[in-house]
Amino acid sequence: MRLLLLWLAGCSAAFAQGLQPNLVDNIARPLRYTPDGQDFVIENGGEFFNRPLYGGNTAFRADAGDQPEFSLYLPGHGGNLRIGLKSASGAKWLYEAARITARYRPGEMLYEIRDAVLGPEAVLRVHAIGLHQTDGLIVRVDVSGLNAPVELVAAYGGLSGKRGARDGDIGTEAVPIGQYFQLKPESCQDNSFTLGSAGTGAFTLRGKAATIAGLMPSAATLGFADARQWTSVDGLLASISRVAPPLPVINARLMLNAVPLYFALQRVSDVSAPAVAE
Repeated sequence: MRLLLLWLAGCSAAFAQGLQPNLVDNIARPLRYTPDGQDFVIENGGEFFNRPLYGGNTAFRADAGDQPEFSLYLPGHGGNLRIGLKSASGAKWLYEAARITARYRPGEMLYEIRDAVLGPEAVLRVHAIGLHQTDGLIVRVDVSGLNAPVELVAAYGGLSGKRGARDGDIGTEAVPIGQYFQLKPESCQDNSFTLGSAGTGAFTLRGKAATIAGLMPSAATLGFADARQWTSVDGLLASISRVAPPLPVINARLMLNAVPLYFALQRVSDVSAPAVAE
């Protein structure tokens, strides 16, 4: 009886503070995702980094989401991979596209992207999956229906090693996880990039938290850009140089065509920083 009285007293205190229990009449939520076979699909969803992609049996993950941007977690923030487009119609990051269909299936994220920058008939497809035998992420990009030149722009950086209150679990930070793991210019402090041999698309990013080996498409032109211009495709491209700025991100740019393009990131030992496993 004493325990029951204590429980009732606790409930009364909770109600007095404005807390409400979960009851059938106050837990209704809009249905955001539509099941399609084994997939969950959303059109123009607003969430970043709410779909973790795990590979092997480690704590490493790559966070995807409704929006086509990717954040590595080592544990600790391992940087962001962002992809954009530039044509005569303008320039924008993929998350700014007019129509984004995101499809989650276990361990994978697939996107179909349509926008005026691509042209009226074009569809850009992005397929992301965590690597199984090592800590990493691979992303495939292909396009169909192009009728005018379109340049693809990719940028990666922000290896800070920052850890969340509970390793980045959704709902455990003071701000939404989609804000918490966004790249901030200060995330690039003490990051050092090294480019691989010309024509390979390879690079290495060294930070205090880890070393990341990366591959961009071999046909891409690589350069260093200023992380303070991260929010703007045009601003980032205007800041590109062959000498890394104090707050660097690596940038790749190339023209889209019918050939699929691959991007890969892998956590590696810093002994020799080998290329990403294929």
